[in-house]
Amino acid sequence: MNKHYEQVKEFHAAFGAPVAAAPSMAARGEGDAVAQAAAATEELAGRMKAASLRGEGGRALARASWMAEELAEFLAAETVEDQADALIDLMYFALGTFVEMGVEPQRLFEIVHGANMAKLGPDGKPIYNEQGKVAKPAGWQAPEPQLIAEIERQRERAGSVR
Repeated sequence: MNKHYEQVKEFHAAFGAPVAAAPSMAARGEGDAVAQAAAATEELAGRMKAASLRGEGGRALARASWMAEELAEFLAAETVEDQADALIDLMYFALGTFVEMGVEPQRLFEIVHGANMAKLGPDGKPIYNEQGKVAKPAGWQAPEPQLIAEIERQRERAGSVR
């Protein structure tokens, strides 16, 4: 997990996203937007859970409702410890979903990280479009074909087919 943390940290540094030197809460800014987002996320999680309990949406909806609950807890957290707890729970549910799907995520993460880092320009700096969004440089390739190939490789190794 530390390797993936370091890779995301590398991405943050390269693209100018925050990188904290010591444990601290994720910045919340001023106003009530975070509280509103927490309430909306909690409501969404509740609706998803209710539908799941009615037998709708299968395991995908059940797991998504649990992840939404953790996201709501993260948004409502008042301490760095509570934010970290919610994020670890969210990661646990996300990894558990990979387990239920039979998909090993390590290589998939490497593929997506490589595609994200390939968005740097030839000078090693991000290229931004007129809206300030990171633009994909010429020759950039989307990760989906590699993701498809990796999942197919995992299927073949497991002896299963679509």
